[in-house]
Amino acid sequence: MKEKQDITTIKAPKNKGEQILDAATELFAVNGFHNTSISQIAKKAGVAKGSVYNYFESKQALLEALIMSGVELGEQMMQMAKKSDNARETLKILTNIHFDLLQNDLKHWKFYMALMLQPGILESVKGILKERVAKSVKVYEDLFTALGSEQPHLAARAFFATLDGISLQVMADLEDYPLEEMKVYVLKILLDFDKEEEK
Repeated sequence: MKEKQDITTIKAPKNKGEQILDAATELFAVNGFHNTSISQIAKKAGVAKGSVYNYFESKQALLEALIMSGVELGEQMMQMAKKSDNARETLKILTNIHFDLLQNDLKHWKFYMALMLQPGILESVKGILKERVAKSVKVYEDLFTALGSEQPHLAARAFFATLDGISLQVMADLEDYPLEEMKVYVLKILLDFDKEEEK
């Protein structure tokens, strides 16, 4: 039987640059961007401080690289979702990927959620995010339009808000959060999937 592939399996072997990105992800989430130094990142990554500058010219460049990695992950999600030409099935695929990432890559979710709350950070990367976010929202709008939504823009935003809210709750209550049950509930309530359809 063919092994199931999901977005969490699409990872190349880590090089030194990726080690630095991983360290920065964790430290930016825990300490904040402004309170994290290049020296701390280097120590966490297990590399010399000069090695960080070999890969990233500044802390801001490191932040932008992390943002772009998230954007690229979103684009990978979209590519995987294109396996189906059915709008409802596509949204189901995207929802499943989101929950898989929450379960298997919580560190990066903590970073992106923490990033949203840090003063001045979103403003500094607005240029990177604006076009890509608009593109993603348009994809979801088109999906909800295909499902017959009278207000696809609001439906897309509500869908994002629901998943973001769940992500915050998972980070606050990881051990006890009913993640699998919540996934079934989201599919049932928001997308009209039920357990019988999923069998």
